[in-house]
Amino acid sequence: MLEEKAVVIAVEGNSVELSTSIKSTCNSCEQQEGCGTGLLARYLAPKPENLTVQTDIPLSVGQKVVIAMAESALLKMAFVSYIMPLLVMIVAVLGAQAMQQDINEGIAILVGMTSMAIYYIALKHWLAYRRSASWQPRIIKALPVNIETPLVQIDN
Repeated sequence: MLEEKAVVIAVEGNSVELSTSIKSTCNSCEQQEGCGTGLLARYLAPKPENLTVQTDIPLSVGQKVVIAMAESALLKMAFVSYIMPLLVMIVAVLGAQAMQQDINEGIAILVGMTSMAIYYIALKHWLAYRRSASWQPRIIKALPVNIETPLVQIDN
């Protein structure tokens, strides 16, 4: 299981909106000054990522939680998001070339880009329809709320 800490930013019934920040390992690397990736990471500051999760755990705004997701679900999402569109594009271009032997390069590019666009639109609708619980992160632990006691001065 992949785990990440998040902060509750809204609670509405069983639906909880969480905020988590994308971490970069560049801050801990010793080659920060001479690395182009490290320079780019400093200028493109990580933005918080918001997501909505269903839970029965009673939570309050500002409380920290630990969310988790199975590695297999992440690998499946990566395959569906990155590998499948390339395969669809290659098959579409090869299919277009098989139908018309002397296909123009511009037409091949147009067929490939159109097939990828259609794939991503279909994927978006399929994911919205499916909403599989195995593909969603879930809250595995609610961290205790920090209760700060005010400092009281005691006069003697």
